[in-house]
Amino acid sequence: MATITAAPAVLGSHRAVRSAGSARPARATATAPRAAATKPQVRLTRRGRLVGAAALVLAVAALLLGAMAVLLGPMATPAAAGAAASHPAAATYVVQPGQTLWAIATAIAPNADPRETITTLREANNLTTSDVYAGQRLVIPALN
Repeated sequence: MATITAAPAVLGSHRAVRSAGSARPARATATAPRAAATKPQVRLTRRGRLVGAAALVLAVAALLLGAMAVLLGPMATPAAAGAAASHPAAATYVVQPGQTLWAIATAIAPNADPRETITTLREANNLTTSDVYAGQRLVIPALN
């Protein structure tokens, strides 16, 4: 019976085993040094992945809202559409510094009761109080 003995032959970092009766030596594979050839990789932490996902969700939501605003246009505000339908607008008035709703009501309808005109102005502009501020635009409805 023939016995085979193995003697390790070290080539590089791999071992090649050669049998005693073999005519050719075993093949060794060459390895390239890894440290010099690779670049360090960026790793995202759990917090980084969460922040990235949140930013993506916000961006998609903003795009959807923008698309809805463009597609729906004036239909997106039903309260303003209802106010405009019940009171056809004749003009827009810009409030000047120091003006009150009473002064505006007496200026736009000098012969009418200012209380009724104020009520009409508040309804047409969806105002909850009689407070107005400088630069505010008010819709002046057609008064009877």
